[in-house]
Amino acid sequence: MMKVAVLVVLLVCVGCAVGETEGTVQACGRALSQLLSFVCHGIYGEPRDAKRSAKVLMLDENIIKPEEYVLGRQLRVQRGVADECCHQPCSFSALESYCGAGRR
Repeated sequence: MMKVAVLVVLLVCVGCAVGETEGTVQACGRALSQLLSFVCHGIYGEPRDAKRSAKVLMLDENIIKPEEYVLGRQLRVQRGVADECCHQPCSFSALESYCGAGRR
C-alpha cells in the first residue's frame, strides 16, 4: 500500500514537471484510483456538469434514430476518467472535474 502511495506522489510530481503550462499525468487501474483519491481528497462525484447534462439528455430521449445505430447497437458517447486519463495523458484540472461538489 505504501509503495502505491509513493508511486502516486511520484506521478503527480513528474506530471507537474513535464507539462508546459499545466501538469499532465497518465495512469490506469489502481494508480488512477489512488491519484483521483489524492487529487479529490477522497470526495468523488460525477464528471463535469456539461457531461452530466448531456448524459441526462441521452437517457431521457426515448426516440431512437437509425443513425444512432451501428451494427444494431446504440452508440455510446459517455466518457469517463479512464478515457481521459488512462488511454491518454490528462491535465490535473481534468482529474479535478471528477471530484465531488465539496472539493470543487
